[in-house]
This record gives sequence, C-alpha cells and structure tokens, in this order.
Amino acid sequence: MFANLRSIGNHRDVSRAGRLILDDDAGLIDLHGLESVRGINDVMLSENAALEALDGLVLGFSLQHFYLSDNPRLSELGALASIGRLSTLSLDGVGVRNLDDLQNLISITDVALSNNLELENVDGLAQLWIVDSLSFRRNPRLARLPAFDQASSLQSFSAIDNPELLALALQLPPPPDGERVVHGRYIPVGPGVIEIAQNAKLQTITLAAGLPQAQDVAIYDNASLASIDFGTIESLDSLSLTDNDRLTQLDLGELQTIDSLMVIDNPLLSTVELEGVRTFEQLVLRNAPAPAP
Repeated sequence: MFANLRSIGNHRDVSRAGRLILDDDAGLIDLHGLESVRGINDVMLSENAALEALDGLVLGFSLQHFYLSDNPRLSELGALASIGRLSTLSLDGVGVRNLDDLQNLISITDVALSNNLELENVDGLAQLWIVDSLSFRRNPRLARLPAFDQASSLQSFSAIDNPELLALALQLPPPPDGERVVHGRYIPVGPGVIEIAQNAKLQTITLAAGLPQAQDVAIYDNASLASIDFGTIESLDSLSLTDNDRLTQLDLGELQTIDSLMVIDNPLLSTVELEGVRTFEQLVLRNAPAPAP
C-alpha cells in the first residue's frame, strides 16, 4: 500500500505537509511499506482495530505531534525510540503495557495518557527534563508514576481515576529560571495546577523535594488516601482538600502561606495544624472535630 511513497513533507498545502493520518482501517496490522518515507512531522492513528505494531515507521530526533486513539491491539511504540524532542504525545485507548520505548525522550510540551487498559507503568518518562503538562486519566492498571525529579518546567499535572495507583511521590525541583518580579523581589514560580483525584487505592502523596512554590493544588475523592506531604513548598495560591474519606495526616513541611484554602468533608482529618498557616480566605467544614484540650 505504501511501497511507492517516499515523502510527505512537501504537500502543496503547508498545513498538511508532514502529516501521516491513518484512520479506521480494519485491515491495518503494521506500517510496513513506510520504511523509505521521510518528512513525517505529525502522526495520527485512530480506530485501527487490528493494528499491532508500528513496524515500518521511521522517525527522526524531533516530531511535532503523535496521536494514537482507539488502537486497542497496539502493544509497542518502538518507532518512537529515536525521538528526543516532541510537542504532543497523546495515547488514548491503546494496548501498550509501558513506555520503555520513550527512554530517549527528554523534551515535550504535553503528555496525555488516558483509557489505556493495559498500561502498568510510565517509567519511560522518568528522564523528562522539559515538560509543560502531564495528564494520566482512567488507566485501570497503572500502578505507579515516576518522581519527575528533573521536570523543572512542569506547569500542569493531573492524575485522575487510576484505580491501581498506590502512591504518588513527585520530587519536583524548582524552575531554573522561572521567576517573576513582584515589588522588586524575585519570586520563584512553580506548577500552575496539580490535580489528584478519584484514585481509589492511592494511599500517600508527596508533592515536592526542592520546589518552594506552587499555585493551585486540588486533591479530592481519593477513597484510600491517608497522608499528604507538602515537602519544601512554602506557599500556594490555592489548596483544596475535599472528600478524602481516610485522610488523617498532613505533613505541612515548609508550608507557610495559602491564599485560598478549602478543606471540606474529610471526616478523619483534624485541621488544627492548618491553623498555623497564613490564609487570606478559607472554607473549612465537616472534617474531624478538634481534639479535646
């Protein structure tokens, strides 16, 4: 099918140049025949029910977008082993168990992994150095996540509805040049959003080991969550802790200031320790009663 194809990088419509799209091909098992094709910048493979491998796809060091959607039998990503820089990686409904083929990837803008029924770990992303957004949603076998201890540019992190995730220990470093000037003072800027929710077996969360500041943190509806450690974070724009039925322990670490605080419906959590944190607005309701003096 692809035997005579040599390049897709010079399409007369610039917006379509370099784009490989294979959609709803019931007979597609692999990509043999593409070995000689060059100029690929974007890959979009969707609803290819029989696709098992990417054999035949040859990629360089850099790629713009790589989208896989509803390819349930696809169990390897070997074609991505050469990639060091990528703009967007989206895997939704594929059959891979791990991302070991991505071990050379160091720079990416957005990672979105969702509805991958066989995915057990994403250790192949552990070495990411430059990354803006990480999203892990509805991956029913995902048992662990890396610490992302080199991801100093991270702006958004979400882990939502991953029922086998037991612990989450983000060791986020401070941004190397992420500073803003406020009244003549340089203030480090951390992630804009951290959202951790609906992970049924998640028991412990550690958020930082060097990061002094983050912006908005929301941790909610984690039925087994027992403890949260804020590590080196000194200030947050907002913190929301809601509906964590077994949450009993908050290790505030260096945390001193929370502009907006909401702690609601954590029936085993005493909020006494939070009283020592400076807040500008707060809503604290239906948590454990304060211990008797």
